[in-house]
Amino acid sequence: MNVNKSHISGEEENCPIAGNPATYFGPAIIAYLDILGFSNDVLNDWGEHDNSPLAKLHRITEGIPEEKKQLKINIVRPEDGSPIAQYRCNFWAISDSIIIAVAIPNTGKDYEFENAALAIYFNISQRWQHSICNGYTIRGAIELGNMFWNESECIGPALVNAYNLEKKADWSRVVLGKEYVKLLVQITMSEKDKIYKHLVRFLRKDTDGFISIDPKLFLNKDEYVGPLKEMQRKCKDDSGVYQKYEKLLGTLRSGSNLPSIDDLKNYCPPIKERRLLIRICTWICQKMTGFFMGALRPNSQDFAL
Repeated sequence: MNVNKSHISGEEENCPIAGNPATYFGPAIIAYLDILGFSNDVLNDWGEHDNSPLAKLHRITEGIPEEKKQLKINIVRPEDGSPIAQYRCNFWAISDSIIIAVAIPNTGKDYEFENAALAIYFNISQRWQHSICNGYTIRGAIELGNMFWNESECIGPALVNAYNLEKKADWSRVVLGKEYVKLLVQITMSEKDKIYKHLVRFLRKDTDGFISIDPKLFLNKDEYVGPLKEMQRKCKDDSGVYQKYEKLLGTLRSGSNLPSIDDLKNYCPPIKERRLLIRICTWICQKMTGFFMGALRPNSQDFAL
């Protein structure tokens, strides 16, 4: 298969554009975002009116002003501030999900990976803000791995892993995958390092062991907190959903909890205890059922004539 394997997509004003080639096969950082509550709205309020789920989705994915739609992260030379490259992201909207991707080189300078990560962070924050303004919030995951994409397709191990990890996030947050955190460790070898401080300020260590993007940096404003409280109020009769909103709002009220370099080095996305308990109980039940069925199974000799 003859495909583009370069993370460089073009050039503007003698500055290379990186991260968003139209067709690509190679390593990338992927964010998979699920718009929570959207599928239920599709079933209950489908139509052409201005406040339909379809109209809201278009505002989330397409309603961003053109000059802000593609957040551009510049890499500059420290000695004179001249640009080295500019990182941008690619986007796909699939039903109630958004995929954000940035291609990265197989090998490169730490600042290249840093700016690719920043491009992902900033674009996630923008989609999260626009989702809340349209009555939804998001849950998602970020992972690193190999990908293939073109104008109509997006597939690869990184997307599969991000998709599976998003289901474990439990409430409205964007958690980090293990391979992506390994990349962060690679480029943040010391807590005194400037890159470490620059990247980790976007993160928080949650109480259940996940490392996630800290929403306080871009959601802790009345224009976002107010709509979130209204979404929570509408779910007051569903204690499970209500508490999931409370966890996000509680995060916005709490102080920062930055992960240390050791937290990053030792990070492994946790398996939920409840899910693990269910698996153990299921295994025990299967074994016990097999034992009793074997004990109760009649011996063929008992029926011998």
